[in-house]
Amino acid sequence: MRKSLLLAVIISLVSFSICSQTIKDYKVPFQYIQLPLKPFDASVLNYKIVFENNFEQANEDTLKAYENRLENAKKEQGDLLVVWNEDRLRIDRIYLTEMAIWEKAINSGNTTLAQPVKMPYPDYPVLREVSLPIFTEDVSNDFCSQKINLAGYTKGESGVVVTIIHHGLQSSRISTKITGAGAQKKYKYTAHYKMPVEIKIDAPKQGLVYSKTYFNSEMSELIRDDKSQYDYQLWWLDNNDKYWKSLQTKLLNNILSNLNSYMNTTFGYPVKSSQNEIYVIKKYKNHSYSEFVDAMTFAKIGYEGFVNDVDKSNAKENISKAINIWLDQLAQSDLSDNKSRINKKSTALLYANLAEAYLWVDEFDKADLYINKAITLGVYKYKKPLQKVAR
Repeated sequence: MRKSLLLAVIISLVSFSICSQTIKDYKVPFQYIQLPLKPFDASVLNYKIVFENNFEQANEDTLKAYENRLENAKKEQGDLLVVWNEDRLRIDRIYLTEMAIWEKAINSGNTTLAQPVKMPYPDYPVLREVSLPIFTEDVSNDFCSQKINLAGYTKGESGVVVTIIHHGLQSSRISTKITGAGAQKKYKYTAHYKMPVEIKIDAPKQGLVYSKTYFNSEMSELIRDDKSQYDYQLWWLDNNDKYWKSLQTKLLNNILSNLNSYMNTTFGYPVKSSQNEIYVIKKYKNHSYSEFVDAMTFAKIGYEGFVNDVDKSNAKENISKAINIWLDQLAQSDLSDNKSRINKKSTALLYANLAEAYLWVDEFDKADLYINKAITLGVYKYKKPLQKVAR
């Protein structure tokens, strides 16, 4: 955090115009190895991912619950069928009795008696709809392993063990909420669920270094927001077998992405990209500024060398050469004479280069020092923001 704040300060440090002096701003893009916040023991070289499916019993329980609901629905239908058959027989009996009377009358010569109309049967009792069970989908160890890549380490045995325990989709349901009225009426369908996934990281000689359970409390997600409930039902016909599967995949990808980011920031050595600015005075009156070009060359080589090794020794050596040149130039500073070779504004330029360089060789106190010197000097555009950061 401190490094990022100082970088923001330095970027704006030399936003000023230097009268009559030709300034070249060299932008140096480079990559560097970010050091871990909590490094593993130096002997650790490998890591492996262990994935545990811990939802087989939950799936079995879900299936049994579904089968019980289905059995209850069949029993309910069976009870209704008994009543339906009784009603059908009663209607048939009434109709046949009336038809017998009518036929006898017709056969006796009565031509005016209307033929009886049979009463309709009641609706046939259909099996009550029972929602299909929502299972947790199987996940392979390879799926998780491919999502986790710890920079600076190799996947293998005898190292850090990352254990991912998937407890399965739980308490999954869909709720409906009706809002508005008339043309503004809407039907909102929301999925509710839990999907606990437990993460543990064990490191040799350090033991458990990380433990967290994701999605252990109920979550919700809007599925659809329709003006007609039948639009949702039409959509659900085509998507009911896909929705919960895709949701599980999305949640697991989210967990693994967060875990990968956390591991690399906390324990890994990821390669990052950055860009520094090196300020060089090309000419001013009859003065020579070849030393600035030399310092820029050393600094550029140093910055571009950060990606080559973790301890930055070679890169720091070149940046230190640039620092020594800038310090030598700074010793010639004459703040009272604007026409001097290293005048007030040239001094501010040196402060900017030094602050940036000290930051990248991890000498933060010296970086702070030169930022504060620049604030005191007051020759750049963003004096007030820098004063606020420096506090």
